[in-house]
Amino acid sequence: MAVPHPLTPRLSTDGCTLVPAQTDVPGAFGALFAAAADLAARGAWCRLKVCKNPSCLAGFFDKTRNSSGLYCGAACGSQMSMRAYRSRLRTG
Repeated sequence: MAVPHPLTPRLSTDGCTLVPAQTDVPGAFGALFAAAADLAARGAWCRLKVCKNPSCLAGFFDKTRNSSGLYCGAACGSQMSMRAYRSRLRTG
């Protein structure tokens, strides 16, 4: 999948990073693969999550201390809390 979107290593005083070798749409995909490789190298891949709100399903980077984030933001968390509350009212 990543073969048509080559990455080039860029050396700097901060270390080595991967950058896309192409521009436009292929370069955008290359940048996505470079970001994924960077997250995997830093051990942060497990913090990439999908929002648990069925009407959202956006991807987000979990910044919580214990990696327990479920929603992409406060709006989705609030929406799911309200759904759970209304569901409890109906069944109770």
